[in-house]
Amino acid sequence: VNDRLVPLARAEQWCRDAAGAHSMGSIPFPHFETSAKTAVNVDEAFHEVARLALQYEDYKRRSQPPQLFVPPTVPPIDLRRQTSSTYEERNDTCC
Repeated sequence: VNDRLVPLARAEQWCRDAAGAHSMGSIPFPHFETSAKTAVNVDEAFHEVARLALQYEDYKRRSQPPQLFVPPTVPPIDLRRQTSSTYEERNDTCC
């Protein structure tokens, strides 16, 4: 009994199209015939997808420049500078 929900040709074409549109176009998307009912090829498909995901993350990491945090430039505080100690000395204008 063929309980296929997606025609084989359509699934294979999707894999080819997705691989071509992928930012790592040289890595093909594999096609697995699986069965949720009998678990045929489910583990193999999962492991292959996980392997490709790790490969993709490594590719992204290597193709991007390192991301360094550069704090905003803030003028240094001069602790030796003398400041007024009373409000009147600091602010000689009123309202």
